Amino acid sequence: MDSQNFGVALEEWSRLMKEIIKPGDMIARYGIDGLLEAAENYYGSMTDHSALLKKPFHDTLEGPYLLCKTGMLLAGLRLGKGMRVLDFGAGSCWLSRFLNELNCITVSVEPSRTALEIGRELFARMPPLTPPLESPQFLEFDGRRIPVADNSVDRVISMDTFHHVPNPMELLREFFRVLVPGGIIGFAEVGAEHSRSAQSQREMRDFQVLENDLHIENLWKEAQKIGFTDIYFKNFSHPDKNIAYADYARMAWKRKIPAEVRRHISESSRQYPVFFLVKGTYLPDSRGTQGLSHRISLKPDRLQVGVEKPFTVSVQLKNSGSARWLHRGPKEIGAVFVGAHLYGEDGNLVTADFARIRLDKPFLPGETGQVDFPLRLSRRGRFKLVFDLVSEQVCWFETLGAQPAVLDVKVE
Repeated sequence: MDSQNFGVALEEWSRLMKEIIKPGDMIARYGIDGLLEAAENYYGSMTDHSALLKKPFHDTLEGPYLLCKTGMLLAGLRLGKGMRVLDFGAGSCWLSRFLNELNCITVSVEPSRTALEIGRELFARMPPLTPPLESPQFLEFDGRRIPVADNSVDRVISMDTFHHVPNPMELLREFFRVLVPGGIIGFAEVGAEHSRSAQSQREMRDFQVLENDLHIENLWKEAQKIGFTDIYFKNFSHPDKNIAYADYARMAWKRKIPAEVRRHISESSRQYPVFFLVKGTYLPDSRGTQGLSHRISLKPDRLQVGVEKPFTVSVQLKNSGSARWLHRGPKEIGAVFVGAHLYGEDGNLVTADFARIRLDKPFLPGETGQVDFPLRLSRRGRFKLVFDLVSEQVCWFETLGAQPAVLDVKVE
């Protein structure tokens, strides 16, 4: 190429670098199928997968951001053990692996077949520390329909993914379809000016990765039309902000937020929103700790029995919390039992988990019932049996503030 032609080519390249790419133009040019192909090419062109396999610990700059956002997402989703979670746009499936460590059942959905293969490799090389409740699923997304049944997942999680799709409202309807009634979808997303950033422009220009802007007010209007009933947010703060001691002292002790910190919080909320949509009426259940409370009384509350002689305690129960008590669960996770701790006359613990009996049915908030608890004691003395409820592999209700009931027993 001669110098004149080279100069013309350089000018054209410079013009293209300065020209703002609009997401709408990307969608019109490539369409859904073209953008799906670009996603596969993006992952398929990578010869070294080590960074993807290490995510979110692959980068000292992006890692803290991802960990902070992930924490907000997990907290806002109101997760419970044994829940089925759809990880949309799962990429290398690192978040799916985290969810398995939390005893969730995962369905990883991703348009790139190569990315899903990397995800399978991740699970094979670094399996969860405890065996999954069910084998993780890895499903390819065709850009239009999520390949799972209606009302089949408890939660959907979209980690920095929703702004990449060219048909967001169609996808939002799919999220609604697959969620169970009362299910929640959590988004970690971008703001209304995302597409104009230098990184977004480069991603669109060099890799044909769609970088949409997200206008939450418009999304919420459409979500309500689809049937979502509530939206709420987590107050994410980008971790790149350092706070001086004087500013920290004013916030922590004088409850005054300095202007610079207010600007940072506002900018984080605007540019990196973490928010949640609810399908129908949300009702927590005993797979998580939220809303677990009870009232217990005993008949009788004191007793005299013989050694090894069976006796029965009538446990009167009321669900005084806001969560539904389950009586079954995968590997019993989240199933509620009546449990008893055994204490000696001196008040010292003898056996922490002395006996348990399963509820024979689920209990809704406000519901009452009775459990007849057969017991026996094998040695003479005076004892206290402390009755509480336990959600299997989740918690004892007393740790959340519920008051157990006490039976005084004399064994002769």
